[in-house]
Amino acid sequence: VGTACAIVSARKPGYYVNLNEWRGDYAGRVKVYYTIHPVAPKNLKSVVTDDGVLLTWDPGAAAEEYGIYYEDKDGTWKELASTKDTSFIINNLEDDSTANIRVISRAIGLDKDGNATTFDSLNYVSIIVKCEKPSVVGDNDKITGKPILSWNKVEGADYYEVYKSLL
Repeated sequence: VGTACAIVSARKPGYYVNLNEWRGDYAGRVKVYYTIHPVAPKNLKSVVTDDGVLLTWDPGAAAEEYGIYYEDKDGTWKELASTKDTSFIINNLEDDSTANIRVISRAIGLDKDGNATTFDSLNYVSIIVKCEKPSVVGDNDKITGKPILSWNKVEGADYYEVYKSLL
């Protein structure tokens, strides 16, 4: 990650070609600087938990940390947080809300002057997070007295977790 330089030489048998018009010198060489960015993360997933919305993703190559962004009501992307982990909990979403989330990779590298600089991935992974919780109805079986729970289907839910509390 950082800035790299390639020196390109243009030659014909017996003499050099002048590349001066393309930032070259009279020896037929030109320096071309280019930037190497970290690779964006992949497979961003979300799960609604009691603590909030848990985001998880697969790491991007050369990433040292990740930036988590959200789209505000004006359509502007704002950074929510950064983390070195491949997971993050968003705990300030309201019930039945939707959020557009983006995760990018970041790494520190050197620019062409040798200064340490933060480089972001050129691409990102995104997801629309729906913070919807099911409506649960509870009753007892009239014969056995055992609890009976039912709830509405939540779109996008892969499974439901039910917990028992002993009081």
